[in-house]
Amino acid sequence: MVHSSAAFEEYFQHTISHTLQLSVSPTFLLAKLAQVEDSKYALEATVLSLQLRLLDLEERLNKFKDEASMNACALRKQVEENQKQVMENQRLQGQLNEVSQRCIWLEEECSLYHNDRELFQGVAEEAEDRACRAEERCDEAESKMEKILAELNELKHIKNEHAQQKEELDRVGSKVLHLEATNADLQAELSKIERNLAQSSDFQRASEISTFSGSGKGCEKDGVFASSLNDKKTEQSAKKERLGTHQLMAEVQRLWKEVALYKCNLARAEIQVRILDDDNKDLRSALRNRMSTTASPIPKKGKTGPSFFDNMGVKKDARQPLSALESNMLNLR
Repeated sequence: MVHSSAAFEEYFQHTISHTLQLSVSPTFLLAKLAQVEDSKYALEATVLSLQLRLLDLEERLNKFKDEASMNACALRKQVEENQKQVMENQRLQGQLNEVSQRCIWLEEECSLYHNDRELFQGVAEEAEDRACRAEERCDEAESKMEKILAELNELKHIKNEHAQQKEELDRVGSKVLHLEATNADLQAELSKIERNLAQSSDFQRASEISTFSGSGKGCEKDGVFASSLNDKKTEQSAKKERLGTHQLMAEVQRLWKEVALYKCNLARAEIQVRILDDDNKDLRSALRNRMSTTASPIPKKGKTGPSFFDNMGVKKDARQPLSALESNMLNLR
């Protein structure tokens, strides 16, 4: 503070001396020159520092300009992106509106679906009941099919027996023809024997009469005894022939009865075979119709259908199964 006041006083003193045009000392001038040079150096240093700062500022300005141009480009890009984003937002807003409308429609559809689901649950329960009843009817149909298959197997067995009976019938017919031919031969032989017996008895009587008239009593006894023996032998042989003939006739009659029995059984078996064939055809057609109708959709609510075999049109058969041929033969006998 003291130095500044002294310098200030010195400055005022020189100023007053210059104003009054007083003589200035060289010391003062040298000091003034040194001061001026110092100020010059200071100004040059200041100018240099300012130039350096100016260069720095110019570089910074260029950098700022570059950054500004880059920022402007980025800003333009950002503006373009913002515009694109706005357009995209508008498009998304439109899609959102469409989606919201779609959601409203789906909500309505869902409500309708829930209503339909409740209805279908009731229909499904009824369909389950119908399915249970259909399964029961199918079980009944399977049991009936098993019975029919058993009857078919029995029918095959009956057909085999029918063929065997035909063979046996042919064999019995041939045997009957043979027995008839044998019977005819035996009848002819029997009539021939009877004629021979009649002729021999007439001849013996004539010889007895001749021997009785020509010989004694001893010869008469011997002739009578021989003739009686011959008569007994011929009578026994005739009885045997008659018995054989009667037996053959009884055998022929029995065979004819068996033939009639076989024919009756064959006719009965053929009738039952035809009936079973017709029933089998009707049942197969009814089953095909039933299987074609089971592929239909769920029936309407509140309607209950008739039973399985009523729909098929199959009548309950009151016939008894085929009886064995032997029992039929016994009944006929």
